[in-house]
Amino acid sequence: MSLTATSHLLTTSQRLAMLTALLVAILCQQHVHTWSVTTSGQWERSGSHILPTTNQIRARSPVHCASFCLQNARCFRFCHHTVSLDCFVDDGMTPPSGQVSSVEGAVCYDKIKKNCWASAGFTMLGLRCAKLNSTLATYSSATQQCALEGGHLYHLKTLALDEPPLRSLVPLNPVPKYTWLGADAIGRHRQFTWTDGSPLPAVSEIWSAYEPFNYDGLEDCLSLVNYRGNDIRYKPRPWLPSFSATDQSTVVTHVRSVLDRVTSLQGEGRRDVQSIGPTGVDSPLDN
Repeated sequence: MSLTATSHLLTTSQRLAMLTALLVAILCQQHVHTWSVTTSGQWERSGSHILPTTNQIRARSPVHCASFCLQNARCFRFCHHTVSLDCFVDDGMTPPSGQVSSVEGAVCYDKIKKNCWASAGFTMLGLRCAKLNSTLATYSSATQQCALEGGHLYHLKTLALDEPPLRSLVPLNPVPKYTWLGADAIGRHRQFTWTDGSPLPAVSEIWSAYEPFNYDGLEDCLSLVNYRGNDIRYKPRPWLPSFSATDQSTVVTHVRSVLDRVTSLQGEGRRDVQSIGPTGVDSPLDN
């Protein structure tokens, strides 16, 4: 029998008691259900550091604060203060020099991500796992190896978002002048494309001055020089993969197309397709 049907048979105090119990049950159920968004598979409580000036907003609850973080694909941490209702979301874009201890009284949560393969040399940088492999390899070999590890050659699409992780990773490793990046124009008449299929315009902030230059008409691949893009022809170079759990199928498909184009170019006798050996010597032809 419903609460409405029985209300006429109950005293006022009984009706209030039932209503109070019902409200408590609803509130508790809603509270438990909502909080599970924060404490289940998406977030885990941590003692992480947070930047108190990073994207500060107001949120009525930790769940509300988490929702702001979820609106930013690069956000990997949030902190919420239950008294002041301050909410801090961290997308890794603020320089680490300003990093301080977690705000007093605030509780921080880190986004649970697929673990980096530390045994394979990967390092967590924001929301990505990356590593620098100093083994010299051709562009096609480096691309294939990255795909086999579940990733792709590093994408330097914007300086604001993609340069900071590079600056964090590269100083930790001794590197030569050039390093492979994940874009090429093989078989596309100088139309550079990233390994996820998105275009790399010839006019872009990521290019070094006077690049792409296409020296001798043979520079169909992209390399990193002083944190900027430089077109370069085939030659053994170190490569930098970036792990992503969401685009593996795209990467594998692109790898196959790259290898197909490499095979066709080899058939045409392009001398720059084959590896010339791990010389590690900078050549004027690479500039």
